[in-house]
Amino acid sequence: MARKKEKQTADTVLAAARETLQGKGYAIGKPHSIEEGLGYLYEDNKGNPLLLLCAVDPEVPIDQHQNELAVLAGLTTCGNTPPPFVDLTNGTDASTFRLTKEGERAVPELPPAQEALEKAEVRFAKAADPNLLKRYEALQRRFDDIHEHIYATRENVNSSNEAIDELCKLVYMVNVLQRYQAREKPLFIDSVKKQLSEILDPARFADTLSPSERKKAVEEIRLAFDTCRELEEFNHNADGEEMRIFEDRAYLRLESPTTYSMALSALMDLKPDGTNGGSLSEVGDITGRALDVVLRRKFEGKGGMGAYLTPSQITRFMAQMVFVDLKREDRLKDLLQMDDRSRPTFRFCDPFLGSAGFLIHLIDQVRNYVNTLVAFDKKRRQALYNKILDHCFIGADNSPGMILKARINLAAHGNAHASARRLPNSLTDPWLDARAGTVDVILTNPPFKKNGITRKASKSRKRGEDEPISGEAGAGILDAFMEGISKGGVQSIDPNKRCLGAKPNKKGKWKPVNSMDPAVLAVDRCLQLLKPGGKLLIVVPDGILCNSSYRYVREYLIGVKDEGTGEFSGGKAILKAVVSFPQETFSLSGGGAKTSMLYLEKKRSPTDRQGTVFMAVANEVGFTVKNKVEIQLGEGRNDLNRVLDAYEAGPV
Repeated sequence: MARKKEKQTADTVLAAARETLQGKGYAIGKPHSIEEGLGYLYEDNKGNPLLLLCAVDPEVPIDQHQNELAVLAGLTTCGNTPPPFVDLTNGTDASTFRLTKEGERAVPELPPAQEALEKAEVRFAKAADPNLLKRYEALQRRFDDIHEHIYATRENVNSSNEAIDELCKLVYMVNVLQRYQAREKPLFIDSVKKQLSEILDPARFADTLSPSERKKAVEEIRLAFDTCRELEEFNHNADGEEMRIFEDRAYLRLESPTTYSMALSALMDLKPDGTNGGSLSEVGDITGRALDVVLRRKFEGKGGMGAYLTPSQITRFMAQMVFVDLKREDRLKDLLQMDDRSRPTFRFCDPFLGSAGFLIHLIDQVRNYVNTLVAFDKKRRQALYNKILDHCFIGADNSPGMILKARINLAAHGNAHASARRLPNSLTDPWLDARAGTVDVILTNPPFKKNGITRKASKSRKRGEDEPISGEAGAGILDAFMEGISKGGVQSIDPNKRCLGAKPNKKGKWKPVNSMDPAVLAVDRCLQLLKPGGKLLIVVPDGILCNSSYRYVREYLIGVKDEGTGEFSGGKAILKAVVSFPQETFSLSGGGAKTSMLYLEKKRSPTDRQGTVFMAVANEVGFTVKNKVEIQLGEGRNDLNRVLDAYEAGPV
């Protein structure tokens, strides 16, 4: 009976949506089968798919998971020609996507039928693999079930995030096994004198076995993890530089044979069509989508300067925005430039990595671009894409838990040897120092908190507050950001010298500051890392943009404005855009600060001139926050899609 009620309510949503579409000129359609809801397929007058309408029960939130289902349904269930548009609704909220050869893109709303026909001129050469949707559904459901089981049993885990870590460890071990199997080279675990394939056999944990046999199986898988954790090939990037995934002391926390039986059965027995009988390696093209959804749905953010995953609406928007300019400026061809060892020289970076959301959306954009290179055959495109994955993406974070999530997430998206490294502090670490002036694009969301870094020893903090970086550690960071200040208090014009550990006094001499918001230092650090002409898109608290106390920071970045001529003199960068986010965008991070995206381009020479600045306000970003929980609203209530369209259209 419950299923019948759900179908009736979804029917109501579908009927209302069809009536709305009729008013937009969509007159031809037929029922269409989709998962978790009802579908209706509209065609043009030649019988080609034009729009797939997806309707779900009003109680189903239009979140990242439902968006993935709708897009994959459009790509895989409409015959040889996917429709150019997919529209998803639950009667209250909605998402609309345009499907092109360059991938899917959320759009503000579904256009009238005639406009949709005009935008449908360039069609796909062929449909996507019809099994993608089944693969995604099966993997997402299995990842979700494993996490829920681990978290519900509270088996040596105290939080949802720790349950995610244990899921990631198991995904890692299964991928290790399957990579060795693909080479037809078994991995022998010396400590237990067994092959990894035997150790990971779910049957060894079955409840039909004796307690002693099951206990031994748990002991052996935990020892096997110790071996897998140390495998050199998985702890180095493509250049042979050490990039550890796990801390030295990391271990498998899980102790229940039932948990291992359930998890390994789910991970190791999956056919490419989503049914049992295959492997994760066979479904690698969709694993990343499924794992990323689970990470973002299950991750519990911490307040203040603690860990918090940037919402996917923000990471996607910023990645798409920078690619608008990379295409407009014909910079994407730089991805084809190689050094003397035939390695791409282009670099994307996130120095405050989190779970790698920014890099993953950049990877999506790069993949879409490579797929448009019609002068390359399929084999050559894949070889180029693999090289870009191996060499063009770098990231860092100070949290071992975040590096673990980022590395497994990146591996699920094909980047198994990512240059993603745990650093004590991305603001000052020598590993990033060595990359100053080498990065083309930085997308990031740094920690921010007023007086978050201070020279003074920390006093006892209020309950619930995070500890600032203070005393000797804070002084060391601030001193590093005075490398561009001379003993006489003069600011260096060297674009690779940091200066914001100081500020000018009334006489214009730069003197050390006693405390600073780490977001200010992050902007300075990122500009140091960029090549001349490199692009920085960074989330910052609005105080940096408008408070009088930060005026010197703005002048340091883009120069001093001549009120008579309107020209700017000095500064390290050109301001390209500012996009204001609503107050609630990062409220779950605990900071409570109103934020915006700041888009800067590092000057190529001191004579570069400031041009027109794109300014926009997003009142909604596709979700709201109630009772410390994100409530998804769908792409129809995401103003960032309209902002992106306006930016791409250029000045009126």
